[in-house]
Amino acid sequence: MDAKIEIYDFAYNSEDPRHKGIFPSHETNHDVEQESLQSSADTENADDDDLETKDPENKIIGKARALYDFAAESEYELGFSQGDILILTKKQGEGWVIGYKGDDVGLVPENYVELIP
Repeated sequence: MDAKIEIYDFAYNSEDPRHKGIFPSHETNHDVEQESLQSSADTENADDDDLETKDPENKIIGKARALYDFAAESEYELGFSQGDILILTKKQGEGWVIGYKGDDVGLVPENYVELIP
């Protein structure tokens, strides 16, 4: 059984075919791998204070602390507890941002978090 990579685009609702893509993990391209390795090396050498990437769509907003507990109500939301540290990357509609907590990713209500230095 081949492993698969799932990619989600939260800009589209779950019924839209552009919302989710599934790709076999063995379908890699050597050039893409080399580009990824170079990108990783560049990132490691970048100044830690410069959190903005070259692509404005992938801009990192910053670190945030959860002010309240939030229970995810759908598979697209990210549940978290008060005091958790999240990485926020992109505004997603009115009052929501895309956030990461460890390996988990999902929508985070902006009014439940505060940016921290």
